[in-house]
This record gives sequence, structure tokens and C-alpha cells, in this order.
Amino acid sequence: MILGLTPDRLGDGVPSDTPILALLMEIGDDTAVARLVAVADGTTSLYFSSGGGILGAGEVPAVAAASRRFLEVARGFLSALAPIVDPGLPAAGVTQFVAVARDGLRRAPASALAPLPRRAGRVHGDPRPRRPAEAPARSGSLRRAVE
Repeated sequence: MILGLTPDRLGDGVPSDTPILALLMEIGDDTAVARLVAVADGTTSLYFSSGGGILGAGEVPAVAAASRRFLEVARGFLSALAPIVDPGLPAAGVTQFVAVARDGLRRAPASALAPLPRRAGRVHGDPRPRRPAEAPARSGSLRRAVE
């Protein structure tokens, strides 16, 4: 599971000075939780607790770049995330960030980390390659929740 990620599982491609191994943005809803996961090795996925998701989105160059930037911005907020043992799931209407850091898990509500929700929105955009004339998908409650 991602919350137990350790540096040795990421391999040599991640610099040793990378403080955040993975960053999760979790959005609570009445019936499910949506979880955006950005990992320092470039892995990027979106999961729904009700089933399904988008796996391997980090293979799309634009998504990989947005994911890297998301982690870079989060690095500046690491001290604002409180150390925790178990982050639990967010309640309905609550968005939280969970960092899997080298020194353990950390968490903060989205309201405490102003720019991160916007960065997350850029990561989970439609990962399908498209022609330049095509506009990105803008529908769905998850998209609205992070804008």
C-alpha cells in the first residue's frame, strides 16, 4: 500500500534528497473517497473507493510533468503537514493531503495549503493524449472540488 512506501522501493531514479515519496489528495464524498496519488518515481493514479480509477496516468508526459510540479510545490508545505500514524479517510465535503515522507506520514486539510488543490487539478486532468485543438474535460464533481 502507498502509505507504507519506503525509499528502497522507489529505486535509484529518485534522488536521496527527495523529502516526499508520495503525495495523496483525498476528497471525501457522501458515498466514496477519491484519491489522487503522485509518487516521486513518476507514478500517478486516481482511485475511487467505490471502485475503478485511472492507473498509470504518469506515462502521459503532460501528466508526469504536472505530477512532478505538484510534488515540488508540496515540498514547500511539508512543515505545515502534521505528523500522523494513520491518516484515516476524509469526511464528506473534506479534502485532505497526506504526504508519505522519508520521516513518516503527514497530513493537513486542503484549506491549510492554498496552492496545492490547484496543482492537483492539473495532475488529474484527462490523461488521454489529444490534438492541440481539443479542450480538456471539465466535467465531474472531482474536477469541481479541486478548482
